[in-house]
Amino acid sequence: MILDKKKGLDIINTILFVISPFLAVFTILRSVCEKTRFSIVFYSFFVSYVSLLYLPAEEMDKMRHIEFYESLKGESLISWLIFQLDTSPDFLFNITLFIGSINDIKKGYIFFLITFITIFLVLKVFSHFSVNYLRNSSYSVFIGLLFLFSFSYIDVLSGMRYTLALSLVFYGFYFGTIENKKRYLFLSLLGVFTHFSVLFLVLVSFSCLFISKIDVSKLKLFLLFSFLFYLIPQIDFLLVFKNFGLNDALDQKVDAYIGKELQLDLGNSFGYYFIELTKNIWVYFLIILVFLDSSKNNVFHKNVILFLTFLNFFISFPLVYDRYLLFVKYICVFYILTSNSNFFSRKINVIFIFLFFYMIIFMNNLIVMRDGMSEVFFNIENWFLFNILI
Repeated sequence: MILDKKKGLDIINTILFVISPFLAVFTILRSVCEKTRFSIVFYSFFVSYVSLLYLPAEEMDKMRHIEFYESLKGESLISWLIFQLDTSPDFLFNITLFIGSINDIKKGYIFFLITFITIFLVLKVFSHFSVNYLRNSSYSVFIGLLFLFSFSYIDVLSGMRYTLALSLVFYGFYFGTIENKKRYLFLSLLGVFTHFSVLFLVLVSFSCLFISKIDVSKLKLFLLFSFLFYLIPQIDFLLVFKNFGLNDALDQKVDAYIGKELQLDLGNSFGYYFIELTKNIWVYFLIILVFLDSSKNNVFHKNVILFLTFLNFFISFPLVYDRYLLFVKYICVFYILTSNSNFFSRKINVIFIFLFFYMIIFMNNLIVMRDGMSEVFFNIENWFLFNILI
């Protein structure tokens, strides 16, 4: 009976989505919470459909991708590819745009595909995790929502390249490190070739292979000492990276992802600090939980500590720190749902707290994207799939 109900929900999703993806959104959300067979496919399709239609503010990365796509028409594949490989270590995303451009594939379809891969890979990991670690959970609705709100939708829809790289690294981390299927680690390397900055996440992910025998109290000590990085000026960090002796292309990436922090004036307004507090308050709470948690053998507990220690290394660079924090949000979900510590005796309370934090971030995303989202949802033509496909 339950199987028939889930199958029926997937059929309803199919019918509604073909008519209007927006009409299907509530049944899709229900199917995610009830773990139907095609729930993550439908949800990935829905977010990808929004991505196809959504145009962010002019300063967002997606607008640069659109300009890049338009500029490629008429270029020679061989000469452009040689130039790209010589000047940039993260070329996969650009090659995807290039192939789409020279074959006159609509840019919206390219963005649809990229967004689908991003959402699907992350949800595929969460689905596998749920089956293997949460078999008898009585909080499936809230856990499903926690999975969905762990995404930074402003980055998925407005940045795209970085979140695609994150999804590849996350997939490689889970199946290659947690499930010990080493062949999947290759996907993490694809993430580096998509966005160079995830290289540091890949290195930490590989390090997780060797921490199983390290006592958790020692890892907590490393995390505690890592807060000393708060005291080191930005310029000193930049000089360290510049002295690594990287080649010119990699050196330019360091300047792009770290050096530009020195040129930003973020201001000291109350509004800025309020946004920063609500944006990252969940990680402050996570740090408290990590130190209070007395569990010894939870692999996700150790992984979270290692990634938090790594995060503190970049605390002087808010843009870089916040980007890496997107990955830790995924790992955090694993941790809070698997910890067996006495401190988590009321697990539902912890789930509610993090779900609340994640929803605040989601609302902040919507506020920032409100103009573009209004164009997507209030244009009646966008409601019907047929109008977009013709």
